[in-house]
Amino acid sequence: MYAGVGRNHWPDDLKAQIIAESFEPGAVVTDIARRHGCRPQQVHDGGTGRV
Repeated sequence: MYAGVGRNHWPDDLKAQIIAESFEPGAVVTDIARRHGCRPQQVHDGGTGRV
């Protein structure tokens, strides 16, 4: 779970995986964020700032 401390560096391959998961039918951004230890806003930022 996101601890709110420091900044994470997300490798490009992990970013691609998270983005792909977010586009799957029925995907829940909050669940994806929890799995990857980030905030939902980091996964989906109005369609302009995915990860």
